[in-house]
Amino acid sequence: MRPLSSVKTCRFFSPQAALPALLAGLVLLAFSESAYSLPTPPTADWGPSTLSFGGAGAGLSVDHDAFLTNPANLAYFQNTNSVGGSWQNLPRDEQRWSVSLVDGKLPAVAGFHFTWNDYGPSQRHAYTLGGAYKTAYGAFGATAQALNFSSVARGNGWHFTGSIGVLIPAAYGISLAIYSRHLLDTESNTQLPPDVHMALLYIYPEMVRFSFESDRRFVLAGQDWNYSLGADLLFKKYFAVRGGYRFDRSGSDDFFSVGAAVLGPKMEITAAFTRTTERKAVNGLAFGASFKM
Repeated sequence: MRPLSSVKTCRFFSPQAALPALLAGLVLLAFSESAYSLPTPPTADWGPSTLSFGGAGAGLSVDHDAFLTNPANLAYFQNTNSVGGSWQNLPRDEQRWSVSLVDGKLPAVAGFHFTWNDYGPSQRHAYTLGGAYKTAYGAFGATAQALNFSSVARGNGWHFTGSIGVLIPAAYGISLAIYSRHLLDTESNTQLPPDVHMALLYIYPEMVRFSFESDRRFVLAGQDWNYSLGADLLFKKYFAVRGGYRFDRSGSDDFFSVGAAVLGPKMEITAAFTRTTERKAVNGLAFGASFKM
């Protein structure tokens, strides 16, 4: 795992003219049409590492989770190709599978992510193209996402949305991470409304990472700011213990999480356990793996 401080001192790249155009195209496609109104819990777009941090993935999830959280974190794959996958069994009758691949050999990192979500009889398939570009002052990322819904009350079929994000190092190991999704979705009854996530991140290289993140969905009634705390401790550079807590003030579940990750030179394996702390306590499990090529 490369420390975040490497972003600050990296070389400024001069990519071919086509690469900035590609990222610009992703942004335009990302906001070309609003997403579908499906009662989707926030955890639908969180992979194993984000769950292990209690949802605080804006700055901490520097793996394939970046496709569905902060796309700027894809910049961590610079000079590395990777393929990955995950499986999750979560509260509210939710199951999730994903596969993804990243090409980091180009000046701008690019990749593809596919997710299959089951919510009881309903299904959501998400096809995501993502890209990130890193400079000496931070990283910028964007995604374009096609969603296909089936067996839902209304809105079956294809819809399009996306996200943008930044990761900005400050000083003394502190960084700022921000991402936003569904910016043009203004349907009053949607469960995929515009949202914003903002996080402060502290890293002591090769030892500890800690993040405080706040997020909010807009347009929907009854929404408020939610908060996530996440941290991990790194041992011997190759093993991390993780944990987090999610304070949800918008009608979904509060939960705590614990997890672990094996961070080998050519592979990364992540596991997370979650437990809701309101209503009837329900457990969740998540596993993910990625391989560098």
